[in-house]
Amino acid sequence: MRRYLVFGTAGLAFFCCCRQMKTIRLPDGHPRPGASVPFILVRSEFAASSPAVLRLKTGSLALVFKGPGKTSGSRDKIVFFSRSTDDGRTWSNPKSVLTGLQDFQNPCLFQLPEGQVILIYGWGAGAAQRTGLMNPGFFISFSYDDGAAFTAPRFVHLPKYEWVATSEDMLILDDGTLLAPLTAGKRNGGTAVLLAVSGDKGEKWETFRTVSADSFGSVSYRKPTLVRLPDRRLLCLMEGGEEDPYLYETQSEDGGATWGKPRQTGIQGKRPDLAITARGTLVCAFRDRWPEGVSLVRSYDWGLSWEGETQLLDSPRTDPSPHLAVLPEDVLMAATESKDPDGKSVILGIRFHDGPPAAPAGLSGSFNPDRSIHLRWNSVKGAVYYIVTRDIPSSSVSKTDTGFASVFRGTSILPRFIDEGVDTLKSYRYRVSAVRTFGRPIDDTGSLSDPSPAIIVTYR
Repeated sequence: MRRYLVFGTAGLAFFCCCRQMKTIRLPDGHPRPGASVPFILVRSEFAASSPAVLRLKTGSLALVFKGPGKTSGSRDKIVFFSRSTDDGRTWSNPKSVLTGLQDFQNPCLFQLPEGQVILIYGWGAGAAQRTGLMNPGFFISFSYDDGAAFTAPRFVHLPKYEWVATSEDMLILDDGTLLAPLTAGKRNGGTAVLLAVSGDKGEKWETFRTVSADSFGSVSYRKPTLVRLPDRRLLCLMEGGEEDPYLYETQSEDGGATWGKPRQTGIQGKRPDLAITARGTLVCAFRDRWPEGVSLVRSYDWGLSWEGETQLLDSPRTDPSPHLAVLPEDVLMAATESKDPDGKSVILGIRFHDGPPAAPAGLSGSFNPDRSIHLRWNSVKGAVYYIVTRDIPSSSVSKTDTGFASVFRGTSILPRFIDEGVDTLKSYRYRVSAVRTFGRPIDDTGSLSDPSPAIIVTYR
């Protein structure tokens, strides 16, 4: 594990909606370094699934998930809503916000800049046939009080397809356009990843754009997740289908109007979810095939490559669906469905830290008769390599706060470095930074530590 901080658990039980559900309280204080222990948000006697978590503008966390109907074996499903006002340490009793639904898919939350919360969920072919609604699509509902109540759901018809599943978070563009990622398909095969487009804050959805389609039945793209990169490009990750173990990525440079050819990422997994941390690192949580459970990978070049795979949840023989929310101080939460030791359905939260590496400590130096200076420092956990700079007085280049400009001297994969070609009776000022990526560090991606405190070495 690399630089994770995770909260432990304690007990607090409650009951809701004729189904036994429990939540637990996390201890106050900072997460314990080096741990990876998930905590239970909800435990149910029957299936609790498809969780989604969102950080609201008020600072509270909102959680929705799909739960069972009033009787065992009922086709009816319920959307449950729970809230945390302390960054996930405690959660309110889940309450039903939508009831009497049949086989809906993947409830998802989004908050508009004005504060309205949108809840959408897909509508499958089986439910359409049973209800007489033969044209599948998705439903949308609004809350004007941070999730305390939602409006009656409104149906949005999606033509040409027989089943629809919503997928992870929506995006909003600079002009206010809303994009909702969808998977749509037909019972006889053939799927497509689509974007539902709304230009009026979710009131109308009349435009549907294709991200990728399975025209020849060779790759069944599905379960997309979207993120907007700092340069305004859109990045989409998606599954390659039941028989394809890999995730694929595609990008759009025109606000989702057109998309590039899907590219295999090398990540073997299902049900991806993307997020960008407060320090700018692009991360992806996904259901891992081996080891079974939920894993996380990072990209320090905006999706061109992925590295640093870390297992968040060891959960064999389950079908977890991770979902990420960015919290303060580089902390994320992944809510995922799993089973407890008694076989009961649970919604899990995983809280951890994912910032840049620490600044190297213990930097020291000595001179050798061969006109070289030998530097040493303490190794940094999670560092792939180190960058050594030498500070020089300067009036012609931008200065640091100490009046020195840093000049690159070299890199080292070990916590030591030899600077050759120094002059007698001259002093040199050094700093070292830790790098977390295998490639060149890019600004504002969380790949580079702060520099170490400077030391001065005089060659004699």
